[in-house]
Amino acid sequence: MERFHYTIKQKLQVFDLVRSGQSYKAAEQFPHVTQKQIEEWKNKEEEMKDLPLDVQNTKYTLHKGPRRKYEELYTYLYQQVKEMRSNKEPVTVYQLIHLAEVESTEIGSLTNKGKMSLIWRFMEQFNLSIRETTGSVGFREEQANEDQNEARNSFLRVFKTTIIEKLIPPQNIFNMDQTGIFYETPPTKTIDFIGSKEIPVLTQKGEKNV
Repeated sequence: MERFHYTIKQKLQVFDLVRSGQSYKAAEQFPHVTQKQIEEWKNKEEEMKDLPLDVQNTKYTLHKGPRRKYEELYTYLYQQVKEMRSNKEPVTVYQLIHLAEVESTEIGSLTNKGKMSLIWRFMEQFNLSIRETTGSVGFREEQANEDQNEARNSFLRVFKTTIIEKLIPPQNIFNMDQTGIFYETPPTKTIDFIGSKEIPVLTQKGEKNV
């Protein structure tokens, strides 16, 4: 028999419906919830309400039970996804696999199928899925992080050094007073939380039409 799992937020919604006398609504929206489950969840209602909103949106359990395999790794990946999406960075399955391999040497010994399975289980646990992006947000210079600033400064150093070493006269340096032409293809999908309405991604303002 297939087991159904619900987020903390969904469990709290069930309580509200039942309390307001709309049990039929709970039956329509959550047809696999039994009266026994509701009674068991009810004992933890106050504890559920005290959880942070982002945790309420996950399939987090309040009972300890057996220790999950890769529990610490999953927590690490969850924090990484939260940080990346708060910065509007796109997140892919392959990025998560790479992060998992760097964080845990054990992951490197898994097959490709095993690594993919690990990430899908992680996403299922934390209520994540691959979502269509809803738009892009232009990058502003003051938002640059240390790596981005270093990349820019490194280019300027190489550019100036090349001019000096090659003895390039100023009249041979073109396009200095015009906007450079560059292209960027913003991602159309990213891993994000199920239920999120706005799923923007940060770009370098490089989308140009030919």
